[in-house]
Amino acid sequence: MNYIELEFSANEEIRFLIEVRVPPIFPLKKLDINFKSNAVISADKMLNIKMNLNHTLNSSSDNIVDNLIMWSEDVKQLIIAGNDPCPVCYFYLHTTDKSLPNLVCKTCRKKFHSLCIKEWFKNLKNNGQATSCPMCRSEWKMNK
Repeated sequence: MNYIELEFSANEEIRFLIEVRVPPIFPLKKLDINFKSNAVISADKMLNIKMNLNHTLNSSSDNIVDNLIMWSEDVKQLIIAGNDPCPVCYFYLHTTDKSLPNLVCKTCRKKFHSLCIKEWFKNLKNNGQATSCPMCRSEWKMNK
């Protein structure tokens, strides 16, 4: 079994040590991810970071190192810049087009990726429901 070890430092106080064990039949078998941190951050953000890492690495058979780099850029936005991820996909940078959450709900002020909110609306319409914010459920009026 091969493995990759990554030490990620957001700053002197926030460090992550990540060890990824790659099974011989990857991607048929998920990666084994060992995550250690000395960071003093909220439990919600830490959970988001771990979920983000697991999703980034295990949802794609792309290059694992490239996915780790993408994850580290996402974490920088979450920790250093203090930005919140998209409430639909839980990522700051969209995994497909690398866009930032830029559509804002006028009621709750949460920001969403345009691709995520379009998919959300598509699912609502398929179920016969009106377009509403995924967070506050207020009616979402599209700009024309």
